[in-house]
Amino acid sequence: MGLSTNQPGVAVNITCPSNISVMATGPAGTTLFYTVTASGGCTTPTIVANPPSGSTFPIGTTTVTATASDTCGNSATCSFTVTVYPQLTIACPPNITTAATGPNGATAFYNVNATGGCSPPPFVTANPPSGSTFPVGTNTVLATASDSCGNSTNCSFTVTVYPQPTIPCPSNITVAATGPSGAVVFFTVTASGGCTPPTIVANPPSGSTFPVGTTTVTVTASDTCGNTATCSFTVTVVRLTLTIQPVGSQVQVIWSIGTLQQADKVEGPYIDIDPQPTSPWTFTPSGGGKFFRVRAGQPGFTFYDTEMLQLDISGGNLPPGMRLRESPTLASTGKTAISPTPGGSFVVSSFFDVFTELSLDNGATWSPSTSAPPHMNFVGTVPSAALPPKDANYVSPNQWHALYAQGIYITNASHSGFVSSFPPPPPGGVTQTHTFGSTVNMQVRLCPTCPLQPISAPATVTVKVSSRP
Repeated sequence: MGLSTNQPGVAVNITCPSNISVMATGPAGTTLFYTVTASGGCTTPTIVANPPSGSTFPIGTTTVTATASDTCGNSATCSFTVTVYPQLTIACPPNITTAATGPNGATAFYNVNATGGCSPPPFVTANPPSGSTFPVGTNTVLATASDSCGNSTNCSFTVTVYPQPTIPCPSNITVAATGPSGAVVFFTVTASGGCTPPTIVANPPSGSTFPVGTTTVTVTASDTCGNTATCSFTVTVVRLTLTIQPVGSQVQVIWSIGTLQQADKVEGPYIDIDPQPTSPWTFTPSGGGKFFRVRAGQPGFTFYDTEMLQLDISGGNLPPGMRLRESPTLASTGKTAISPTPGGSFVVSSFFDVFTELSLDNGATWSPSTSAPPHMNFVGTVPSAALPPKDANYVSPNQWHALYAQGIYITNASHSGFVSSFPPPPPGGVTQTHTFGSTVNMQVRLCPTCPLQPISAPATVTVKVSSRP
């Protein structure tokens, strides 16, 4: 808008800018520069604007009036408005922490507030939007506020979803009583989830003395946010009993709990029966005395399946041309059991059923034994778990003999003098094969009427040892 007071022929002209709309840069408003132009007059016009360019304009609408005048008293006036609108602001909520309500996480609602801008209220968007399902973990939400003038601002916050506390209890426990009061039982309970690592409380706690009978253990896991989870299991303490009784021509063994072991002598060593039977167990005696006991709590035996792949016996004081070998067509299988003792040594029980063949012409031809294979057995306590035990002596059963062609008769075999030993394979069905030297002792009758003569000869042995899966 312009107004002029002019003498003819010397008019003063003034031009104001269009109305201005601008966003505040602070609480006081904003500093604004503008240009007013003037022409004409008897001299170059002088321009005065109020408020002048470069002023700080407060929030709201301010009218600027500008006057141009010359020295002849001519003048012209114009005006325009400066509208300062508040800064565009956005306020995100504080970071949110919440518990998962299911495997997909948790639904979270929130509010994002925005003010100011040239076209209040501002338009607000958030990603992910309020009401979304947030997965377990920390999720960042980005919110943006914008107006119709192209201004925008943003903020962000996090939504952390933690899993509910979970606590899996161990399976029910059954142990043998170790005294009149019952048994001390240890157990482990783990927990996960929660807003902080859960605290676990068990009642009765691990390491308690549990009486004979069944006791329920209740375990609670809790975090600092007040979330809890509970599970329970039972501890049953049974008095250890063992009954051995005849059932017709068989023997029946009944025990209350634990692992049944057997030995050839009352003083042991006792070896876990493999495969382990269940009570009651009825079997037919096969000759020779057997002694039984029940193991409960002590370290058990680790079993390995074995096979003798090679046994070549030659030299020594064998008669000229005589050699013995393990059958290349029949599998000479066996089994080895190892258990640690409290003193640091190891109880080892090991056997092979060895099929043999005999040659009298230095290996040109071979004849198999017509007798059952010897059950070469070793049971003893050794300083190391290495196999074969270096000082072991595998012996054939009493009364065993092997009969070959031409009436050759072998009995009282023993296998010892192992020059190498090897650690057993790790668990998980691992197979290892080892070859080593040894010595075989036996008694040989070279004809039906010949006397028995002692024989000692070196042997080369190859054995395959496999751990259980």
